[in-house]
Amino acid sequence: MSNMTLVAGLLALAAIAAPLSMATEAPPAQTDFFESRVRPVLVEQCYKCHNSAKLSEGSLALDFRGGVLKGGDGGAIVVPGHPEKSRLIPILRHEISGIKMPKNGGKLSERVVSDFEKWIAMGAADPRDKPPSAEELTKATSWETTLQTRKQWWSFQPIRKVAPPAFPGDSWASHPVDCFVLARLGEKGLEPAASADARTLIRRLYFALIGLPPAPDEIERWAPRVVQPRGYDQLVDHLLASPHFGEHWARHWMDWVRYAESHGSEGDPEIVNAWYYRDYLIRALNADVSYDQLVREDVAGDLLLKPRINKDLGINESIIGPAQWRMVYHGFAPTDALAEKVRFIDDEIGTFSKAFLGLTVSCARCHNHKFDAISQRDYYALFGVLGSCRPGRVAIDTPERLNANRDKLAALKPRIRSAIAGAWLDSAENLRVRLENKEGPWKDASDGRSPLHPLLLQHKQAADGARFSDAWRGQVAAWKADRDRRDKIFGQTYRRWNMANAADYATWFRQGNGLAEKPAPAGEFSVSIAGDTLLAGIYPSGVCSNALTAKSEARLSSATFRLNDSYELWLRVIGDGGATARYVIQDYPRTGTVFPEAKLAKEWQWQRLDLSYWNGDEAYVELAAGKDQPVQANNEPRSWFGLREAVIVPKGEPAPGETLEFLDPLFETAGETAPESFDDLIAYYLKTVDAAVRAWEKGSATDAQAVFLDACIKQGVLANRFDQLSAVKPLVEEYRQVEEDVIVPT
Repeated sequence: MSNMTLVAGLLALAAIAAPLSMATEAPPAQTDFFESRVRPVLVEQCYKCHNSAKLSEGSLALDFRGGVLKGGDGGAIVVPGHPEKSRLIPILRHEISGIKMPKNGGKLSERVVSDFEKWIAMGAADPRDKPPSAEELTKATSWETTLQTRKQWWSFQPIRKVAPPAFPGDSWASHPVDCFVLARLGEKGLEPAASADARTLIRRLYFALIGLPPAPDEIERWAPRVVQPRGYDQLVDHLLASPHFGEHWARHWMDWVRYAESHGSEGDPEIVNAWYYRDYLIRALNADVSYDQLVREDVAGDLLLKPRINKDLGINESIIGPAQWRMVYHGFAPTDALAEKVRFIDDEIGTFSKAFLGLTVSCARCHNHKFDAISQRDYYALFGVLGSCRPGRVAIDTPERLNANRDKLAALKPRIRSAIAGAWLDSAENLRVRLENKEGPWKDASDGRSPLHPLLLQHKQAADGARFSDAWRGQVAAWKADRDRRDKIFGQTYRRWNMANAADYATWFRQGNGLAEKPAPAGEFSVSIAGDTLLAGIYPSGVCSNALTAKSEARLSSATFRLNDSYELWLRVIGDGGATARYVIQDYPRTGTVFPEAKLAKEWQWQRLDLSYWNGDEAYVELAAGKDQPVQANNEPRSWFGLREAVIVPKGEPAPGETLEFLDPLFETAGETAPESFDDLIAYYLKTVDAAVRAWEKGSATDAQAVFLDACIKQGVLANRFDQLSAVKPLVEEYRQVEEDVIVPT
C-alpha cells in the first residue's frame, strides 16, 4: 500500500470517528442538562429493565452511551440532533401501539418528555463512556439513591426569597404575583385579559370569597367604590369579615379531610356530634387562624401544650381538630378485625398525606413509592403512630368549666357522711326494736341478697323444729363454700386486674375527670341527686366515675393483651345511664355480632364476655360512660360506671355470679360461736352494723363492710330517706344544688 493510500484511509477513519468524538466532548451546559434532567429519569424509570448487567428487554441497554445509540431489536431509538426521527419520543408519549414506556408506570409528564426532546436536539450529550458494573448498577438503582434524587425536587426545597420580574411602568403587574404571571404570559406570547367591569368584579369577589352572589343593592353600593383607590381592598376586607367566608372555605377543608357524619357500611352509625368539627373550622377561618396552627390541631390538637382556648364558648378549640382522624369508613362487624384496622388506618394515612403533604403516602404500603420520595419504611412509621391510638371521645370544655363546683362537692361529702353515720349510730336502739319485732323488716328478706336473709332463714328453720345453732352452722357452711369458690376461681385466672390495687389500676388508661389518679377506697359513696333518698350507693374499693357527679367524663381501658379461646372474660361492674363494658379487638370501635358489649346495671354484677371467636388477636377492655363511647355514644346527661375487677378465667368454670360477700361482716362477727337464740343473732347484727358504720365514718371500712352497708340502705335496714334523717336533709339539698350547676360535658 502506498503512503498516499494509507493517508487517505486514515483520513476516512477520522471522518467516521469525528461525530462520535464530538458527542463525547459536548459543551458543559449540555452535559449538565443530561445529568440533571435526563439521567435521573433513565435511572429511576428505565435501568431496571434496560441495563447491560443482564439480558435487557428488547436487547436495549440505556445505562451507557453506546447502548442508547445502538438501540435494541427494533433498531435505533435516538438520532442525535433529530428528536423528530427518534423513536424514543413517541414511545414515551405512548403513541406507538403495543409499546408504552415506562412499562409498569403511568405516562411520563409532558415536561419530562420535552426534556428528552431538548436533550436529543442538542446532540444527545452523554458522558457515560462504558456500561456500569453490577455493583454500580445496584447502587444507581437502589432506593437510597432514588430517594436522594427525589429529595432534590423543587417541592422539597426550603422556601427562599426570589426577586419578582420587573416591569417598570406596567400598572397591570401591581403585585409581585402579578409580575410572575405577566412574565410567564410573555414567554407564551400572550397578553393579560382586559380588566373586568365593576359589577363583574364584584360578583367574582362574592363568589370567590363567600360562595354567594351579591344582592342587587350590594352591587349598586359597591360599584362606584370598587374602581376607586383602595375600593377593591375595602370590598375584599368586607367579605373576609363576613361569617359566610368561614362557611364557604370550611367546605373545601372538609373535602380534604373527607368530612362525614356517619361511618358507612351496614347500619351506617352516626358519628355523634361530628358537626362540632364543622363549626370549629368555620370559627377558625373566620378568626383568621393560621394554616400551620390548623394543621397542628388537626394532627395532634389534643397534645398541644398551649391549646387555643375559646373564652366566649368556654371550650378548647385545639382538641376538636383530631376529630378528622375518626371520619373513616367502618365495616359492620368484620370477621377479620386486623384487616379492618389496616384498612381504616390506611384511609387515615391516605387522607392525611393528600390533605396536608400533597403526597400519596398510601402508595408506599406495599413497596417504596414509585414516584414520590416516600419509602415503605416511612409508611409504616406513620402507621405505627396512628395504629397506637385508641378511638374515643373527649370533652372539649375547658378544665375550668369541667371542674367548676367539684371542690364544693368534695367538701360537702365528708359532712354528709359524718351526719348520716351519726344518725345511724344514734338509732341503734330503734334498729334493735325493729329486728326483734315479729313483723319486722326481716319478714320481707326472702331475696338472698338481703342482709336480713339469714335472720329470715333462722326463723323458718326454727319454726320447722331445727335446732337454732345447727341451722346457723348450715348457713356458715354455705358462706364458707361460697368464699372458697371465689378464691378458687381467682386462684386460676389467666389474668386478673384488681382495681383496688393501685399498681393494677396504674396500668389502665384513664380519660375524663370522673376517674381519679388512684383507686377509691372502700366506703366511697354517691349522693342521690333526685327523689327522697339521700345516698345512691356505698361502694367497695375500686373505680367509680360518679363519686362526685354522674355528669363526669369517663372512659377507662386496660393494657393490650392477647386473646385465648380457652378462656373467657369476667368483669365485676356496675353502672347506669347507658354506660357500657366491652373488649376491643384491634381498635375496632363499634359493637355488634362478634363484638359483644354489655350494658351496665345499677347493681354490682359479674358480666361475662365470650373471647372464643378472637383467638390470638390483640384486645383491651374498655368501660365508658354513655357520652364517652367511641361510636355508639348517647347523649345521656348523667352516665357512670364502676369496676372492681376484671378476670380472664378458663372456659367452663362456674361463673363468679352472685356471691354472699355482703354477708362476710356478719359471719365474721359471729366467728365460730353459733348463736343459740334470736337475741344472740340480733346482737351479732347490731355489732356488725355498729362496726361497719363507725369504720365508714372514719374512712377505714373494708370492701365487705361497704357492700354490707350498701345492702342495708337499699333493703331498708338503715335509714336513707329525708323523712327518716331530716337533720341531714339541708346538706343533701345543698349538694344537689351545687351538682345541678355542674355542666354536662360537651
